[in-house]
Amino acid sequence: MLRAASAPRLREPVNSALGLTGSNVQLPMLQILFLLALPLLVAVGSALVTWNALSSPWKFMLSATATLYVVYGAVLYLLGPATAGYELHVSQPGEQRIDEPLFVFVQPFYTALLVFALLALPTLLLLRRTFKR
Repeated sequence: MLRAASAPRLREPVNSALGLTGSNVQLPMLQILFLLALPLLVAVGSALVTWNALSSPWKFMLSATATLYVVYGAVLYLLGPATAGYELHVSQPGEQRIDEPLFVFVQPFYTALLVFALLALPTLLLLRRTFKR
């Protein structure tokens, strides 16, 4: 019978490498949230940068968010990984530690994120021209 005290900690090497030991922050969850919120962050950031030059900044932010999510969905559909999986190795006491990649969930999406960044810039410039004063 296994006790909860003897269960291995799966995220300890990654969290300790980032200085997140002892906190409730879990790195894979942060990566998933980053992947989900990226278009929103880009839209809000671009709205804040160009706030004074826009005739209707709130409408710009809402339309930019919706447009970027459409672009993001299309890019992930076309260029995202077919299956994204990972393997987590838990070392036993005395076993040599195996280094795992730091961003396990984001790594398969590098190409799609780069293409999204390249497509987001002209999209935001076009929307900015539409909402310019």
